[in-house]
Amino acid sequence: MAITQQQRSAAAAKAAATRRANKAAGITNPSKRGGPAFATPKPTSREHRMIVLAALTDLLAVRQAETGITQDARDAYAKFQKLLALALGPTANAAMQTEADSALRMAAVTLVKLAF
Repeated sequence: MAITQQQRSAAAAKAAATRRANKAAGITNPSKRGGPAFATPKPTSREHRMIVLAALTDLLAVRQAETGITQDARDAYAKFQKLLALALGPTANAAMQTEADSALRMAAVTLVKLAF
């Protein structure tokens, strides 16, 4: 079965597009890409906020153990827990995700005020 001229030009166009994409990505030899076999996804700002909240919660536990727990601290921590539950809850659409992100920011601010 012979290759037609149309098939040949389509294959050449596809090869040229692949070469352009590899060049744009900085891949000089596509058969030797190197690097790890899999890539760890980059952490998002939300993940960084969660790490900060965990660290602040640990700091709060240490500070409260040293100084004692006041009623204001109990009230602020209850507010923090409600905000965190809202931030970590399921989101069905973009508006709910925006609200969850705002709750996460407010939880961080509340915890900073409480810890310091």
